[in-house]
Amino acid sequence: MKNILKKVQTETMYEVEFIGKIYSVVHLEDADSDSGCTSWEVYDDFGDVVNTKMESKIIEFVIENI
Repeated sequence: MKNILKKVQTETMYEVEFIGKIYSVVHLEDADSDSGCTSWEVYDDFGDVVNTKMESKIIEFVIENI
C-alpha cells in the first residue's frame, strides 16, 4: 500500500480595516486550480456575518490589495 498526502484546500484569513471598522475575511481556495472553487466569508468585530452589500465591497478591497 502506498501512502499519499494531497492538499485539497487552503484557508487564508485577513484582518481588514475598511471605512474605519475592523473585519475578518476568510478566503477558502481549492488546491485543484482547474476547479476554480473559492469562497469568501466576512465577519465584523463581533463575529457576525457582514451583510451582502458591504461584504462585496470588502472582498473587492481585499482582492485589489493582496
